[in-house]
Amino acid sequence: AQIDDYESLMFGIGKQYRHAAMQPAFIANDTTYQRTRSIAVGAADVRRVFGMDHNNYQLLGWSFLISNDLANDEAIFCAMKKYRLYRRQGQSVKWTSEGKELATKNLALLVVHGRYGGQVVDANAAAFRDNWEA
Repeated sequence: AQIDDYESLMFGIGKQYRHAAMQPAFIANDTTYQRTRSIAVGAADVRRVFGMDHNNYQLLGWSFLISNDLANDEAIFCAMKKYRLYRRQGQSVKWTSEGKELATKNLALLVVHGRYGGQVVDANAAAFRDNWEA
């Protein structure tokens, strides 16, 4: 991916979604983020186009969220306020003290299991790109 790929992805959603109140963010996997942050300024210049602070997970002034379920050639720019998370199944809660480790240390383990899903509620608030060289 090149810089203009991310710019076109960002401008793929309307201006009304590209402000802080809508919490827009890039979403891709960690490999894509690493490759993006490693774009050099030039052939003989080791500086990086997006800066050397690789751990801030930001790109073009917006957050860069990691979803390792996406392929290396896929990225999303989405106004996260237009994404709804919902519970697909009720939660189950279980305490257990079984097993050698828990029993010998007199510990208990709390396990909470739940299933969640989500979807974009306004299709204009998200842009998706694939088939690029990330």
